Amino acid sequence: MRYAFLIFIFIFPAFQVLALQCTEKKPDILFIVPNANSVFWKNKTLLMQKSALELGINLTVYNAPLSAQNRYAYTKQINKYLSSHQHPDFIISYLWLKTEENFIAMLDNFKIPFISINSNIDKHNEFFGNPREKYQYWLAHISPDDFDTGYQLAKKLIEQYKVNHTASPNILALGGRRDSSSSQARKLGLDAYLKQHKKVNFLQYISTNWTSNDATLKMNALLNRHPKIDIVWAANDSIATGVSDALVSKVRSTQPIIGGVDWLPKVLPKIKTKKISLSLGGHMFDGVWAQVLLYDYFNGVDFISDTGGIIKTNMVEISPKNIEKMSKKLTPKNFHHFKIKQLSKCFNPTLNKYDINVEKMFSFSS
Repeated sequence: MRYAFLIFIFIFPAFQVLALQCTEKKPDILFIVPNANSVFWKNKTLLMQKSALELGINLTVYNAPLSAQNRYAYTKQINKYLSSHQHPDFIISYLWLKTEENFIAMLDNFKIPFISINSNIDKHNEFFGNPREKYQYWLAHISPDDFDTGYQLAKKLIEQYKVNHTASPNILALGGRRDSSSSQARKLGLDAYLKQHKKVNFLQYISTNWTSNDATLKMNALLNRHPKIDIVWAANDSIATGVSDALVSKVRSTQPIIGGVDWLPKVLPKIKTKKISLSLGGHMFDGVWAQVLLYDYFNGVDFISDTGGIIKTNMVEISPKNIEKMSKKLTPKNFHHFKIKQLSKCFNPTLNKYDINVEKMFSFSS
């Protein structure tokens, strides 16, 4: 027993030294926001700002101007910004569809290590490889499995419909922007589900600009075109909210079941009142995970052997069954309850493996 105690005395200070070392080295991180007007990106930014304070990260947020919020101008704008500003230690950024390699190559030329987030690259990275292969400064990519998200959203909505109906459902789908990799991947997931379930009556797919206003306008026209709609598959919560708003002024014998993605605060009251059936989410934390991994990397703890270069985060459902519990955590004023240090190997030397999932994030909250 005496020898075991002596071993503990000698080992424990080593753990303390590592933890103290972590608190002394504070990285400068630039977070590039592709759309500052989006509620999703606003909440992601707020989460990252609160996480940066807890971890001791110097976080700078750069909101891409409206003129650069497209795949053609984004890379050029960020190149211009970096050419005239002091370089950070790391960058966290979105990748626009079909211009991913241009952006990755640009940051690689600047020799700024970075993690890309919230972009679906599955169909395109065959051209530019995986992180740390062709481009060594591209450290990792973190994103949800948007294909599976689109598939699961259709599956869950139809399962809910079948609880009270035996007839085949009529399903309508509203996606996001055509140049969005997330929207495209979610649509492919929807297509895969429909291909497997031939009895579902698919009415139409239509693109939106991701906003509630655009979704309301387009839904009003779709309601005139399709007299019977049982399910509305919406690629995000803003679209789902716009669909719900359009239905308020329409007298219909039955209201469609509506589901979206993102866990936006404005959708939570609608789930409580069952105007919207469910929302899939969790990817709002992808930027927080990027910060945790970069903080540890800056302090000498590389994550690559643990997580790999492509990190897929999971999506979790919010529905009337768990809305009371989840809504309290997801109100922006309560974001400080998430205990981010618990996720870091740097602050927890006994942590053997990063557990990158939404449930873990919620387990470390007060």
